[in-house]
Amino acid sequence: MNRSVSLKVFGWGFIIFSLLCAAIVFQLARAQNKLMAAFNWEVTYNFWAGLFFGGMAMAIFLFATGVGLLKRKLWAYYAALLIPIMGILGMIWNIWFFGGQFYSAGELAAFFFAYALIFLFFTASKTRNIFGITEVAIKNLRSLPKILTVTLIILVFAHILSIPAWFLYVNARYGHFPSLVRLKPLPAAYYVEDRKFIYRDCEPVIIFNYTIWLPKDLKMKMLYKSKEFGWEAVLANGEEPAATMTLFLNDKGAGYLIPFSKALRFDSVYGLEKKINYPASSPLYFALKSAANLTPKYIEEAAGANWKGFIKSDYSQKNARKIIDCSLYDKKEKQMCGITFILKDKTASLERARSIIASLKFNEAKISSRVFFQQGQKALTEKNYTLAALSFLNALYGEDKNPEYAYWLALSLSRDDAGPGRKTRRESAKNFLIYALNLKPDYAPAAALLKEIERTQG
Repeated sequence: MNRSVSLKVFGWGFIIFSLLCAAIVFQLARAQNKLMAAFNWEVTYNFWAGLFFGGMAMAIFLFATGVGLLKRKLWAYYAALLIPIMGILGMIWNIWFFGGQFYSAGELAAFFFAYALIFLFFTASKTRNIFGITEVAIKNLRSLPKILTVTLIILVFAHILSIPAWFLYVNARYGHFPSLVRLKPLPAAYYVEDRKFIYRDCEPVIIFNYTIWLPKDLKMKMLYKSKEFGWEAVLANGEEPAATMTLFLNDKGAGYLIPFSKALRFDSVYGLEKKINYPASSPLYFALKSAANLTPKYIEEAAGANWKGFIKSDYSQKNARKIIDCSLYDKKEKQMCGITFILKDKTASLERARSIIASLKFNEAKISSRVFFQQGQKALTEKNYTLAALSFLNALYGEDKNPEYAYWLALSLSRDDAGPGRKTRRESAKNFLIYALNLKPDYAPAAALLKEIERTQG
């Protein structure tokens, strides 16, 4: 191939690669928008801002170099010589920063081949002649532009020396890694510890994509759907501060990590969460663990008959409450869910909570929304409002664009006047009626019920 044509190929190649680099940075930025909702915003902002601008600076450098090569600028030649060095140093840094999963073996081989090709092409005499560089000049390092030498020094400091510098910073700042970062999950096998409680005082309930045994005295307090965290149901056996058990059931668990796990090249969210939960020595996982809103005292890498996952425990001295937060996955890591307990009794309630968690089973077969809808209507007729709400919730979960299901869910919530959570149930009902009317603005029953709720609230 003609040397001039090859130079154009490299120029356009750098431009295309710069766009890919920018795309990865923006993918990480979009993922971070979801993380901001789950992690301490103040802790993570500067960290992610630095990562974003650093990545964009690299993309701009590659783009400018590509354009300069197309125009045969001498500075672009020297910039191109830096790219293999920057690339290799960057790969070392990325593996340390993001983890070994960030590159596959094939990608590492391809990158090293590409960097060797770039180096051989731009050090060849024919390429140097295009830019008017003599043999004597290229052999004499002192004749190279001072900016190249300075840049090399900066690159070495930024990429290689940043690793030991990070450890020096952590030791200077904390003395040792904070206990949270050094906290290692303990293996735990979950089974139904209190069988009498489960089979006498609980009943199996299908919710979202799993079946779980729930205490019969739990009442629906709140239902909501958010873009970041998916669907969540809140149940309790009383009003605060009398409630001894409050239960949050979520369809996604750590699902907010999905875009981030893809950006970091993990096979599943479970892989990323495992990386976060185990002791971390890189800035990325250090920041993720340190910035979490929940600072657990214990972490278990747990396994049940049908699931595996991570269970974090903490105790609030201020509120005298035990908090158990679970991110659970099916064995194939294809399904996930989240369960959070707030317990007033640290002993008996803890054993019961563990039994409830152990009872969970991910559903392999999908049940028709119409079946759930009919079950909900029957439960509503029998004034079993909690079962009715769960049934209509499952119907809407399967067909979330059906305004009829949203209306009946709101109706079951608004008709449940007894027990804890009356006010929050009516607020949830109001939100689902608005949701139904957004789907079908002329849906008269939803409009009438919304008007009735707003009148009673006013």
